[in-house]
Amino acid sequence: MAGSLDDDDDDATPIFALETRVRDAAKGAGRVTCADASDGVVVVGTDAGACVVHDLTKNAKSASSSWTVDCDPSSSELRRAAANAETSSSGRGRVVVTRVFVSPNAAHALACVARGGGGDDDDDDADVEIVHFQPSRKPTRGAPLASLRGKRVTAVAWSASRCDDVFARDVLLGTRDGSLFELTVDAADASRRDRSARRIFAVEDEDEDEGSGSTRASIVGLHATRDASGAHAVLVATRNALRRFAGGATLEATLNGGGGGGARLASRRRDGSGSGAEVRSIHWSPYDRVGVVNA
Repeated sequence: MAGSLDDDDDDATPIFALETRVRDAAKGAGRVTCADASDGVVVVGTDAGACVVHDLTKNAKSASSSWTVDCDPSSSELRRAAANAETSSSGRGRVVVTRVFVSPNAAHALACVARGGGGDDDDDDADVEIVHFQPSRKPTRGAPLASLRGKRVTAVAWSASRCDDVFARDVLLGTRDGSLFELTVDAADASRRDRSARRIFAVEDEDEDEGSGSTRASIVGLHATRDASGAHAVLVATRNALRRFAGGATLEATLNGGGGGGARLASRRRDGSGSGAEVRSIHWSPYDRVGVVNA
């Protein structure tokens, strides 16, 4: 399948082409619930508590280029299968990967895993874990990050220059309650990979209705960069606003005004009016309350 600038012209030069590389994205490990891709690697989350990694690089066209990672942090495969077999039609007791985030170099992946509550991490009854694994290492199981247990992560920004085959530094995580966490991952530490995870900022959305105050804002998108001088720039998107923070020597300093504070680039009133449209996530997950845009 190909697309061109003029679909009515049969002789038009195509500007892109689509090729089917994988027909069974979940590889029998349940149904697809979310996905992310980077550097030729696609990671697919499923409703069976697993992530399926597909290596689509030119050097990985064999059957061995797809493999499954068990992301259920609480039980063995047999105990997990028994728990899922007892799940009622409401979905309580299910282990579901609700979101997955892959680093720019595809060396690290974070999976958000929910157990119970209908398999939805937006349900307050669900137990939520963040699991780390290295797609390129072909692991069989992921490692839960203890310091992030219970945190409902909705967005992740990786610092490309700070990710290598072992470490992922200056990783910024946004949550449903508006908190921002800074994470350092050490994949070589078998006992605890989350070497550092701490809350460094909280985002509030000002309700622009007259007489209303501020409320904690669910974060739907994050982007972070670091220039040659070491200065950081961060974009934080909520449903009602897009904010820019820039200039600090660290992520914490940048977010807390070290680079001049957070300029509000766009806002949206509850009635839909305002200086900008509603901000929507570009990360593919059916659990995003604001809808899904596949980018």
